[in-house]
Amino acid sequence: MAIIERKSRLKAPVEEVFAYIVDFRTLQYYNPSIFAVSSLTDGPPAKGSRYQITLPMFGWRIRPVLTITDMIENQLIVTRLDSFIPAIEKRLFRKVGSETDFVFSIEFSSGWPLVGRLVDFILVKLFAERQADTEVRLLEKRFNPGN
Repeated sequence: MAIIERKSRLKAPVEEVFAYIVDFRTLQYYNPSIFAVSSLTDGPPAKGSRYQITLPMFGWRIRPVLTITDMIENQLIVTRLDSFIPAIEKRLFRKVGSETDFVFSIEFSSGWPLVGRLVDFILVKLFAERQADTEVRLLEKRFNPGN
């Protein structure tokens, strides 16, 4: 199993940061590997809401489904990405005065016999670390202008 975690202090109220991130239409603005996001469920984001994302993978465009599996307003968003290697992403929010401590983690396991650990290591180095670093950096750029 592989786990990647990134932390940041965002210079915006927790309510603003949470609202931006939970609106998954914004995902393509802080995850540049995503070409498009479309909602598969009606209504505002909630536990059970599903989104189809379009992203490149090994030269092809794939369309996995992202499902909100847990959500606590202004505190937590947990999603599951159903793809050839499923991933769980957690986004934690903590109010610190008028700012937000933000923690983003990705957890996945190929579960493949014999080569699983090697596959997980390669995926961490080629994709997951870069994704986590980029998402946090672009969120910092949005919420920490001038830094």
